[in-house]
Amino acid sequence: MENTGTMSFLQHLEELRWRLVRCAIVILIIALVIWYYQEEVMVNLFLSMKDKNFITFKLFCKYLGVCVEEIPVKMQSMTVSGQFTYALMMSFLGGLVVSFPYIFYQLWSFVKPGLKFK
Repeated sequence: MENTGTMSFLQHLEELRWRLVRCAIVILIIALVIWYYQEEVMVNLFLSMKDKNFITFKLFCKYLGVCVEEIPVKMQSMTVSGQFTYALMMSFLGGLVVSFPYIFYQLWSFVKPGLKFK
């Protein structure tokens, strides 16, 4: 709702509401994509960090002399719904992180018109 004139309080609330709705839709879409590809995300993003050839471990070994041989990772669920809850949380937080530039753009577009000098 782009308006160059002055807006009432309710018009501001309406614009903020639609910007927040757009942000929620983008987060939901990205979270659904991450949910669909959760196995690939887990293997290629999270579990790749346990490999001794991971870039951080290489840099630590080269510059600090702290070398690792093997990093044991045991994944187990301690509750009945633990795996589902983890997947849901990973999808939501991943959607939030990936969509943050869009969220920032929406919030900045709402705040920016009010920051002009008169």
